Amino acid sequence: MTVEENKALLKRFYDEVINENNVDMIEDFVDSEIVDHNPSVMEQAEGLEGTLQAIAHIRQGFPDINFEIRDIIGEDDKLAVVLRITGTHQGEFWGIESTNKKIDTTIIDFFRFEDGKIAERWGLFDIYELMKQLGQAAA
Repeated sequence: MTVEENKALLKRFYDEVINENNVDMIEDFVDSEIVDHNPSVMEQAEGLEGTLQAIAHIRQGFPDINFEIRDIIGEDDKLAVVLRITGTHQGEFWGIESTNKKIDTTIIDFFRFEDGKIAERWGLFDIYELMKQLGQAAA
């Protein structure tokens, strides 16, 4: 696939699977053997099951979560994306009970595609900023 096709696929993944919570569609976007180099959940399973666990955990903590693509660049079979993430902490997340606080933070994800699907993911985000917004870190 071309870089532009991968960008379109990734945009649809965030819109349709993450933002609209259509996890039944995940196999259209994510390889069953995906390697997540930065799991979002402690003891996250490998492959597609781990990705589903991560999405479920995020949705449990932030049912109204929204991932907005701010920038996306690519070369060959790889894409880097800068995301603005907003939502309301309405359920347990990383052991933190609901605070009903709004979050607004940034994540940078890096993906490798294979055969028209996401095959690998690396993620980086400002954990300190998130914890500060949840009242779990000094300002």
